[in-house]
Amino acid sequence: MKTTQYCVSRRVEVKTRDQLRSEHCVVIVQELIKHLLYMRNQIPGLFEDLEWQIQAQEQEKDFQVETARLALLEHTSQQGAALTGGIKQLPRRKRRLQTSQKRLTKFMHSAKVLLDSIAPQLFTAQQPMHAFIVFGSTASRPSELYSLAFPATDQQFGGTPQKAMGDLARRTIRALVMNTQDMPEGKASAGPTKMFMLACSSLQEESIPAGFLYKRGFQIRMKKGIQVHIDLTGAAQPDDMEATGGILPSTLGSQDNLHWYQCKMVLKGLRSPGGGEVDRAG
Repeated sequence: MKTTQYCVSRRVEVKTRDQLRSEHCVVIVQELIKHLLYMRNQIPGLFEDLEWQIQAQEQEKDFQVETARLALLEHTSQQGAALTGGIKQLPRRKRRLQTSQKRLTKFMHSAKVLLDSIAPQLFTAQQPMHAFIVFGSTASRPSELYSLAFPATDQQFGGTPQKAMGDLARRTIRALVMNTQDMPEGKASAGPTKMFMLACSSLQEESIPAGFLYKRGFQIRMKKGIQVHIDLTGAAQPDDMEATGGILPSTLGSQDNLHWYQCKMVLKGLRSPGGGEVDRAG
């Protein structure tokens, strides 16, 4: 499939039965990031499968340490010697990990930091909020942009079944897939690239979560590439999209009452199955 040489945008509407809570919004953004990392060829498998792989690796490492400890206890018991050095005397029988496996472990750890940074405080009860997941060399000039428009949310926490939150996230991803099948292929899938997570809302600088940085005077400029706007507000499409922080043909700018924030953690996709890089926002 040919890559686009101009800016292509698409609006995807997702209807919700009830008022969204902040915890709903967190899960939707987290699950969309996992989905996009895989679909845009930035990770070698489904995010959940890679998590299981890392967990299995850690369990194997713990098993090897425990086996070595028991072997040492048996040996010293047979020799009639007392243990004096504790764990420091354990034989170091480390199995060397491949460089690609180390990079995968580092990538998944950093991805977890990014996902955990998406806190309910980002989604204010007073005003709508926009979340942005962008791929490219810089956050201000991405090659692909995915935005989510959230309405003013219910700030109550707890009481929402995990299944209900997961169902809403899956419905959002399903709507994205079904409504973008005919779009041209973006550049992100061609190789490893950076992924940035940003937010745009009326939230004041002193109220942002610890994992985000305030971006004064920030703008997103796109002359070509892919833009997908996922609307969960239930509102009609306005004529003046700039007033809502929505998708523009070339520029996404901040207004006086809107502020931009960028997640401190910036991911870079994996070079090959198992290899990857991670960057931090400066």
